[in-house]
Amino acid sequence: AVHRAAARGRAEPTARLASRVVERARIPVAAGALRRRDGRFFVSQRKNGLWHFPGGQAEEQDAGDVLLTLVREVREETGVIVLGSPELIISHDTDVRGAPAPFIVHVYEVTEWDGEPFGREKQSVRWLLPREILALTVTPSTTAALEALALRERRARAAAITVTLAADTAAARARLADAASDATIA
Repeated sequence: AVHRAAARGRAEPTARLASRVVERARIPVAAGALRRRDGRFFVSQRKNGLWHFPGGQAEEQDAGDVLLTLVREVREETGVIVLGSPELIISHDTDVRGAPAPFIVHVYEVTEWDGEPFGREKQSVRWLLPREILALTVTPSTTAALEALALRERRARAAAITVTLAADTAAARARLADAASDATIA
């Protein structure tokens, strides 16, 4: 009897732990930030009034592949076919009141697609610049994605400036070396 009680005592915490792990499991969602060359993004308004990048939850047919979810959901919501290689902007944890579990929203930048996007589900849609999107009431993952993109673009500009400064410094050093060698010869 002592042995069984000890075994049950060890099993119960494991069962409780397993139930907490299941409760914490994230529902995968993919969203596509369709971006035109002019820097405008395609956003749509959900039934709850929030604006977001088109996307939705993974389904069994996606076989656990978030990119398949992205392609399917963007087509369902906008009518376009995603082409090329969408780039992951951010994976954002989102808790939604009333949802069966929290979401992990994978937002991808989509710069290539076939077709002209529209609101296939009769939702309001707009092409907007990031600052215009942030002036709307948006989903947390939309805000996080736009902030991540802004940071990435600031870092790219800083890197370009650094490269330019390094090239200018190298050119200036070469001119000084040439001037010094010319002075030595004269």
